[in-house]
Amino acid sequence: MFVRKRPSGNQLLESYREGGKSRQRVIFNLGHHETPEAALTEAETELEALQGKVEAAEARVDRHVEEWIKPRWQHGLEEWHDGEIPTLEDVIERARGAVLTRRYGDSSLDPNLQHSDYAQAFVGIHGDDLSEFIWDLRNLEDLKAEASAVREDAEPHAIILRNQIELLRGVVFGSVVSE
Repeated sequence: MFVRKRPSGNQLLESYREGGKSRQRVIFNLGHHETPEAALTEAETELEALQGKVEAAEARVDRHVEEWIKPRWQHGLEEWHDGEIPTLEDVIERARGAVLTRRYGDSSLDPNLQHSDYAQAFVGIHGDDLSEFIWDLRNLEDLKAEASAVREDAEPHAIILRNQIELLRGVVFGSVVSE
């Protein structure tokens, strides 16, 4: 194998014989890199950075839950959701039932609610109420959607990088098998 230098980008080529003639095929486009080792180092660094972006987006979700939602709404979460973070839809449905129960005094609308017990469970020490909890859950869902989008955007590029890294490691460490 050898590197062919071109103005448009360097290429890693392999020589082989076909029908008694010497031929060459491109194994990998190295771009501006002079060696396969340099291309491998950059691909590994790029993959690490990509994974770091995904991890950072997912960490923002975890931080929001652990540092904001759970401490702020612990009482209501433990009382009504076994300490877990409910879905926004579930909370809105329960809030609707609480409002209707309070407005019409009909606990048959939601047998799990006695008047506005659910809403009362989410009154915070700073005067926050159920609407603030719903707002926090919406923010959490936005963060989750953002993290998911970052992961989805990164995955196709990560697959390409992993394939390049595998090929370049084979070249650099001598395990590429010619066909």
